[in-house]
Amino acid sequence: MQSAVDPSATHAQPLPGPPGLPIVGSIPDLVRKGRFAFILESWRRYGDIFSIPLIRLPVVDQSPWLSHVLAREHAPKELIVTCHPEAADQILRRRSDNYPKGRGYDAVRVLMGDGLVTATGESWRRERRLLQPAFRRPAIRDFLPTMERCTADMLATWERRYASGHAFDVYGEMMDLARRIIGLTMFGTDLGPSSSESAQAITVALEGMGRRMEGTVALPLSIPTPANRRFQRAIDLLNQIVFDIIGRARDGRLDSDEPNILQAMLAARDEESGAPMSDRQIRDEVITLYIAGHETTALTLTWSLDYLARYPEVRERVEAEIAATVRDSEAPTLEELDRMTYTRMVIDEVLRLRPPAWALAREAVAEDELLGRRIPAGAVVMFNIYAIHRHPASWEGDPDASDPDRFLPAKVEARHRGAHIPFIVGPRACIGKIFSIYETLLALARLLARYRFEPVDPAPIPFTAVATLRPSGPVMMRIRPR
Repeated sequence: MQSAVDPSATHAQPLPGPPGLPIVGSIPDLVRKGRFAFILESWRRYGDIFSIPLIRLPVVDQSPWLSHVLAREHAPKELIVTCHPEAADQILRRRSDNYPKGRGYDAVRVLMGDGLVTATGESWRRERRLLQPAFRRPAIRDFLPTMERCTADMLATWERRYASGHAFDVYGEMMDLARRIIGLTMFGTDLGPSSSESAQAITVALEGMGRRMEGTVALPLSIPTPANRRFQRAIDLLNQIVFDIIGRARDGRLDSDEPNILQAMLAARDEESGAPMSDRQIRDEVITLYIAGHETTALTLTWSLDYLARYPEVRERVEAEIAATVRDSEAPTLEELDRMTYTRMVIDEVLRLRPPAWALAREAVAEDELLGRRIPAGAVVMFNIYAIHRHPASWEGDPDASDPDRFLPAKVEARHRGAHIPFIVGPRACIGKIFSIYETLLALARLLARYRFEPVDPAPIPFTAVATLRPSGPVMMRIRPR
């Protein structure tokens, strides 16, 4: 990957965008309208690449403490946004060395440490090498019985509680299912339901991290605001739980017959130095994979069930495919799940319309050019996945309309490789992609073979865009036995 300056960059055109106000830039609009809505509005007004002015406070340079409070050290003077698949592919794949993760990930690092999401350079390459085997097909084959058992346990509970027609929160149930699966496959132990201490700590920590990612003002954790105290308590509790599990696993006191990723981490050795992973390295990876591995899959399952409930002709094709490909008597095999090709197309369409991560950002090392516009060195560049998934250059007809046939193999082959990036592309593509896809396929195979889902409210589900696109409240549904 080349990271040298593009020779044409110095001749590129300046960026369009909202003019903003003196000192505060476009921050009032970002706060009033919300970051998600304002960026989409700017896309429609200014095109596929534009600049949003942020805080402009040169006087703050004289005050290091005030500079930190105003996130001066962490937030740039402008945010460059692109909504085009070509630009996303350049950032993520063709010139990825020029666009590492930068200052914007400091808010994530507070919780996740130097795990795969936040690590850079040789540190990231080493961690990726150590962890990659745990996410390949042979390892996932070993995890399928755990996924099957967790799903069967949930269905048994549903039979007692909801099969008579009581409405329940599908999003909450999918969070519990994904949390249990990732807990067992990660640690070999069940961390408990949503009411448990660990789950509540994860919820508080995610909310705290989301506020720091969303906000312009980022008060240091050392300033004891109520929100900071809650956030720090949650991090401390998670550290206590995770370090205790790591210690018990090292000493052979973790009583589990489950194949799990923690054991693979403990056994891993760096291929160059031969050194094992430290407890801190394992902690950072465990927290990273746990957080990244349960909410995103739970969201995909929730949006998929809602989608299928609203499109009966699609649901019937999925039900027929499940009946023809997956045995009901024992855990599905990878080969059976591979034959659920139409269901996979439905999942891909759901991920297009509701990508779990709606936008991500990178920081330019050297001056570059994107879509004929100059990108200065040090610029923070956001690629808006939600908008890219609706770009008319890539999606025929009405990009907002739903159609799983968009993912027929011939159409996928003809489409720009940057057009559909729910797991991103390039060297930093999500390590857990196939884990998540097989988990989703297995869960849908079992749920849809047993029940039909009916939304309590026919209106579209409102969503909130923070780090992820999540429902704004409970997703209430009823199930009817088939």
